[in-house]
Amino acid sequence: MISSLLKLLPQSYALASLLGPSGLRVVLYHHIAAAESDLVRGLGVTTPPDLLESHLEFYAKNYDIVSLDDVLDGKLPRRPLLITFDDAYRSVLDVAGPMLTSRSMPSVFFITAGCPGSGRLVLDNLLCYLANTVGLEKLETAITGLPAVCTTLAQLISQIVAGFTYVERMVLSESLTTAFRVDHAALLGEHRPYLDPDDFPKLAGVGMEVANHTLSHVHCRCLNDPETMIELTGPKMLLERYTGAPVRAFSYPYGSRVDATPIAHGIILKSHKLTFLVQAATNPRNRPVRTLYRVGLAGQETRRLFVELEILPRLRSIKNLLSPANRALQNQT
Repeated sequence: MISSLLKLLPQSYALASLLGPSGLRVVLYHHIAAAESDLVRGLGVTTPPDLLESHLEFYAKNYDIVSLDDVLDGKLPRRPLLITFDDAYRSVLDVAGPMLTSRSMPSVFFITAGCPGSGRLVLDNLLCYLANTVGLEKLETAITGLPAVCTTLAQLISQIVAGFTYVERMVLSESLTTAFRVDHAALLGEHRPYLDPDDFPKLAGVGMEVANHTLSHVHCRCLNDPETMIELTGPKMLLERYTGAPVRAFSYPYGSRVDATPIAHGIILKSHKLTFLVQAATNPRNRPVRTLYRVGLAGQETRRLFVELEILPRLRSIKNLLSPANRALQNQT
């Protein structure tokens, strides 16, 4: 109610600042498409092209769009905003790319490096496909051997799959592929969901800097020491080979602070200049940090953007100040 009232008043950005300061705003998208295939329906990653156009118009009117170079230099304008994308969806290049280019808006594309050219669906897309074709209940029972309890795909991933070890995730992908006779090559050929290796030179042409999003879109909490090299360091080198440019930033799949474990976070900070989480609080103004927070806006109505970017992050920051446990988590990153 407070945020709605503030939006109706004049100089609402100035009034929002009464809740506390806010530095860099970072927005997050994944897949840009008018219709959803079985590979993504239910994942909550899709933004229609006309809606993204509306978002970009809102940003152009109300914010100063910055690049990763600007962020690393620390020379930010009055109301800076960084546009980012996650995963490896081809639609980011084909659909979002021209929209950004026409407005001279830079962006950062955090790419799951194992997708291009692998010939296989990553686990999330495999689970999504099976949930849409054989049913969520049957899928969950196949995974756990128990009666189904999850009512959404998000629950299945966050409450069950997130607890699997790295090896267990790989075994799960193979066992589901075999049990349900999934033809990865046919699905990839039909839908072409991911970038190809030869698409990487085109990204620079639309102002997108390539960054690291692990090898297989894994929950980093499940990684041990050797596995972190495979999922965190290896993809950086692979992406640098594709682009011929340094990979300077990393975003945690799923965006949770729980995945910023001491092992994972320590390795990432040794090889990357910045890391990104999702939706915890505001980013500080005029203070150098190595971890920044983003706001996921997939499918969000444009009229909600002010609240999502200016009100809710400030309220979360206030909540964190009042909670010793939240402060401790925030200080770790």
